[in-house]
Amino acid sequence: PGEVVMRRRSAVRMAKSAPPLPRAAFLATVRTLCKSPGLCTGTRAVHVLLMLHNVEGMEPGLYLLVRNPADAAPLEHFARGSKLSDLRGRTGVDPELARELAALEAEG
Repeated sequence: PGEVVMRRRSAVRMAKSAPPLPRAAFLATVRTLCKSPGLCTGTRAVHVLLMLHNVEGMEPGLYLLVRNPADAAPLEHFARGSKLSDLRGRTGVDPELARELAALEAEG
């Protein structure tokens, strides 16, 4: 799945013709997504997989918001060797976003 997503020509084409998405806009999008009922609070059955290609200050790749830590290993197996970066920062990828997500979860 990762290799298919990363080879998407439309994403590469858009990235060449557009400036990077500001990091603040990306964080605002994730905040909005996490305010959806049940996504960041309550049920732990919904996981979010994002393909980032041109976001300011973030490496292109697949980013995963793991809702239930017990599902992390099966999700990594699903990726078939593609690197999945955990948005919650368990892999040390994005501490600022990890704090934001933890705060949103605490609010719920």
